[in-house]
Amino acid sequence: MTPDDRAMLAFATKWARFGGGDEYILPEFGVTPVQFYHRVLAMVTTPRTAEVDFATKQFLRQFCLSKIAGFSARTPDVMQGNRTHHCEPEAVDVRSPSASVPHSRTYPPRGIRGM
Repeated sequence: MTPDDRAMLAFATKWARFGGGDEYILPEFGVTPVQFYHRVLAMVTTPRTAEVDFATKQFLRQFCLSKIAGFSARTPDVMQGNRTHHCEPEAVDVRSPSASVPHSRTYPPRGIRGM
């Protein structure tokens, strides 16, 4: 297990009794909560986590499954980090009505839409 894996397991174990600490996952690990719980679930369901006892693995497995199911029930596309056409901002024309020279600038610029 990598140090990042250990940190994720420690975080999940520590915060599970408080509901998971979802608001701290992105700044701490750089992944969305759904991605985090999927990774922790993968760790506790494989033999590579031999240093974690069976009871903790079972607890984290159930906790991760319930968190993932909760996210899926709310808004699957947005919560799971899937970008779909309805999640992107629409282009807005920034021309002022009194502009004498028409231009075709839109906001956000085309290259920034995919961010």
